[in-house]
Amino acid sequence: FVWPLSGRAAIDVFYMSAVGFRDETRMLNISSIQNQDDVLPEVLPLAYEFRYTLEDGNEITFRKARRQGHNVSTWLPLGYGSAYELPVAVIVSDIIGSFTRVNGTIVVEPPDIDKAVNNVSDCISTINDLKGKDQINHALDLLYAASDVLNYVFNRTTSTDPIAVSAVAVRSSLISIASDLASNFVRDQATAEMMLACSRSLSEQARTSLTAEDQTMLLNQLAVTSNRSAELVGYASEVTAQFGIDTASNVIRSGVLETTQGRRRKQRLKSPELEPQSKNR
Repeated sequence: FVWPLSGRAAIDVFYMSAVGFRDETRMLNISSIQNQDDVLPEVLPLAYEFRYTLEDGNEITFRKARRQGHNVSTWLPLGYGSAYELPVAVIVSDIIGSFTRVNGTIVVEPPDIDKAVNNVSDCISTINDLKGKDQINHALDLLYAASDVLNYVFNRTTSTDPIAVSAVAVRSSLISIASDLASNFVRDQATAEMMLACSRSLSEQARTSLTAEDQTMLLNQLAVTSNRSAELVGYASEVTAQFGIDTASNVIRSGVLETTQGRRRKQRLKSPELEPQSKNR
């Protein structure tokens, strides 16, 4: 149900399909005592959820669809382990809640590290184009995959490595895009979940290189997305809540509180009314 079976994160497009499923409710309802006037559709609608599982065990539902929307395309993050394997699944459910789950595993490898940052930089225009076309799910898919590639770069370089320095600048651009998506395009629980997955990933590695502006935008993404999720459904899903907590923790560990307190101390020292009083007074 997924092809190709291997590819590169944030570069290759993966396709997932769920065909051949049929709702049995119609057959169960056809009986000798059924009124002749009762008319059931030939095929009752099914719901499709396409997912992948992260290394920490959290599942991300990157697409939901109904009826004919059972073929999707997406960019995927890196797999994990020595073989870069990524578990994927499709869940098909009917109108009464019965469901079938099909699992699979694909290989999603990183691009060459010397080209990875340029590859992610090339994603920026694509993400903006998708956003402009209102293809928000695809924009978030690529944003998450791109941020995951940057984390791969951070994990394999030092802070002074030119590749890492370039990655920091590209990450700031992705954080800015994420802020716009959070402010204007969180429309349901699925987009809220994916939005905070992006925020968590963007704050996960090389935290000390997050600028004060980066940190502020990430916290705003958390606040805006959480509030929007509450407005839409009255609560946050378990996964959304976990991603939000992780994002806040990442930003705090990056030094946002220390930075904020430091600015306040400097402001107090510059304020004439708060200068130390003379001992000769």
